[in-house]
Amino acid sequence: MKVISFGSQICQNLEQSLKKEWVETNQFGGYSSSTISSINTRRYHGLFVPQLKPPLGRYVLLSNVEEILYVDDVAYPLSGQIYADSIYPEGYKNINEFTLLPFPMWTYYIEDLILTKSIIFLHDEQTVIVRYQLLEGDPNFVRLEVKPLTPFRNVHSLNRMNSRFNTNIDVSAGRVSFAGLYFYHNAAIVDQSGRWYQNIFYTQEKQRGTDFHEDLYNPFRLVYTFLSESDPYLCASLQDREIINSSVLISREENRRVRILKDIHVSDPRFQLLAYSSHKFFVDPFKVYDHKDLISHLDHKNGHAQDEPPSQAPTNGKKDQTKKIITSGYPWFERSPREGLLAFHGLTLSTGQYQIARNVLSFYADQVHDGLLPVQKVSDDEAHLFSRDGEEDYGEADTPLLFVDAVYEYFKYSRDYETLVQLFPVLSSIVEHYVKGTHFGIHMGRDGLIQAGSKNKALTWMNAITDANIPITAREGKPVEIQALWYNALCALAELSEQLGKVSLKGFYREMAVLAKRSFQHLFWSSSLGYLYDVVDQKKSDASLRPNQLFALSLPFPILEENPEQWGSILEIVKRDLLTPFGLRTLSPSDPHYQKKCFGDRAKRNKAYHQGSVWPWLLVPFVNASLRLNKNPKEEKKYFLDFLSPLLARIEDEGLGFISQVFDGEPPHEAREAIAHSVNVAACLELYELLLEDKKPALRRSSTLSVEH
Repeated sequence: MKVISFGSQICQNLEQSLKKEWVETNQFGGYSSSTISSINTRRYHGLFVPQLKPPLGRYVLLSNVEEILYVDDVAYPLSGQIYADSIYPEGYKNINEFTLLPFPMWTYYIEDLILTKSIIFLHDEQTVIVRYQLLEGDPNFVRLEVKPLTPFRNVHSLNRMNSRFNTNIDVSAGRVSFAGLYFYHNAAIVDQSGRWYQNIFYTQEKQRGTDFHEDLYNPFRLVYTFLSESDPYLCASLQDREIINSSVLISREENRRVRILKDIHVSDPRFQLLAYSSHKFFVDPFKVYDHKDLISHLDHKNGHAQDEPPSQAPTNGKKDQTKKIITSGYPWFERSPREGLLAFHGLTLSTGQYQIARNVLSFYADQVHDGLLPVQKVSDDEAHLFSRDGEEDYGEADTPLLFVDAVYEYFKYSRDYETLVQLFPVLSSIVEHYVKGTHFGIHMGRDGLIQAGSKNKALTWMNAITDANIPITAREGKPVEIQALWYNALCALAELSEQLGKVSLKGFYREMAVLAKRSFQHLFWSSSLGYLYDVVDQKKSDASLRPNQLFALSLPFPILEENPEQWGSILEIVKRDLLTPFGLRTLSPSDPHYQKKCFGDRAKRNKAYHQGSVWPWLLVPFVNASLRLNKNPKEEKKYFLDFLSPLLARIEDEGLGFISQVFDGEPPHEAREAIAHSVNVAACLELYELLLEDKKPALRRSSTLSVEH
């Protein structure tokens, strides 16, 4: 396993330590996250950020803790907050080491003492534990003061001091109840006086052009000694119970993590760590906490009516507790079917987690409506997941076709006929709706290709919008990757029909596939450009050089005729203009719309997302197509393994153990946006499988269906 650890030279250097962020997750979609300096730099940072019942989404309930260690009454801070003109307290100056695994842990050398602090975010319940251990030193002259800092808000908002904030607490032995949040502890003293911490400054939010000041409330103060046999701890939880045994909970969580590590057999420690991190993206869609006291407080604090909490989003009447979904990433992403399906192969098939794969597919199958899958929508104050209230929620032309491909790939790996029989009618319905036409004008034309997109609605993955809700890359007409996915879906269904003995359906799908391929070759290949048009429209074809054309070469059934000259030309031009050490640019630097950096306020970032920003997951179709064309795949695989080194090195930079969402189009290719992106982590795992094909079983835990941890 790749050991991610940093000494005092980095931990005490704010320029470096503030950029290194850690994320711990649970099966509900909640998380705990901050920097290795223990200083929050984002509104999304928090030690306890549980996923509440939809549509509430994630809430920051415990932002941070202020900690001061007293040795003979001399104060040594362990934590800190950034204010407009200072950092207080300066606990980072006392950090001697940070270690990521098995839990985020800080080591402090103070006088003749060695103290550690660990953050244990439990996987199977909505609970976080902060544990302190005195490894060396005389405990008789040591005490620890801890103050929890709480905002009680949605992750997308910020809290300000206000009269509606409920400051009442209920104190009993080893427990403090505060607005529906339960704190458990073994402190010697509980000081019930609360206070506000005002104008805390989030540097990352300022860079992103959003509000960056917040007020946090400290409801009580705890004072610990180190004289008892049990280690001092503070636990924040949604679980209402009389007492907890922190040692048992921590031991159980540690054993779970050790089991996962033992089941990953990968020689390369970088890929091993990514395989371990991949588990953090799997979420149970039905295990959410309906905590009425907490929700009532959140509604009251924000001036909302205290009605009955909203019910779970519809799932065709089914609530199979075994089903899973793939969350898009952390800290702000929720659950996007498109990104879940883009990540599907790498997170489940490349790692041999076929049971999870089946559960993910079953959940998405229940969501299909009129041949389409829903769109996750996140606003500033709430997250709407899988709503069927309006047509807007189903505006993606590629996602259903990605679902067909995912089922096909799953069957190839697992040979699970039972699941194929269950899902085949859903796959057929998707094609049926595309043929006859469904919402947003998505339909098959006479040429066998798919029309999708309009000036007012972007239906492809390049879906960034302006502040006026206008698509930046509308790609109106026939986008190239939609045609590739459509043809691939038809061929996959033809093959699956044969597996199920549906001979007439096989012929039906093949006939449509032949027409689509013939039309595609005629309309999309440009001999003068040497590559494929990005979009073909009745009025004008879009010659923008983008990576979307790689889908036409890299899917199981490539829609572009396997002409070595055409394939070679496309790959050479893409490599020249789009390829970087961290992925592929979304637009050629020679294009007048090209954006060098994904930086600044939301409008600037949205403009850059698909106009030059680098997306690592696009390496998968590029490498796949390159290996198909190359006559010496062994040598090509070695080249790409070496090529991946700069990208893989980033697991020790921004999101520790993860790959960030996007990178700037120009050197030094700074990482931007979400620090843990499921699609990019999945891409690295799929590339490992692709490039080390002779060692494929090493990455997979099992070739049969099994229950994962």
